[in-house]
Amino acid sequence: KRAFRPVASPGVVLQDGRLAGLWRARARGKQLEIDVEQVARADLDALQAESHRVAELRGAQAALLNLSS
Repeated sequence: KRAFRPVASPGVVLQDGRLAGLWRARARGKQLEIDVEQVARADLDALQAESHRVAELRGAQAALLNLSS
């Protein structure tokens, strides 16, 4: 239920085809803040790289990645 809400749905983080977390993004000025709720171990370097790609796609100059478990 938490992954597929009709309004403000978070995205899912996949690690080797398995659910590793849920993410939600919001703009903070020229920066995109991405919160990731980890439900399994995920590659931090891959998450950082993907957060920068998402920020670029959304027109932000930078990404701030926040992890929680």
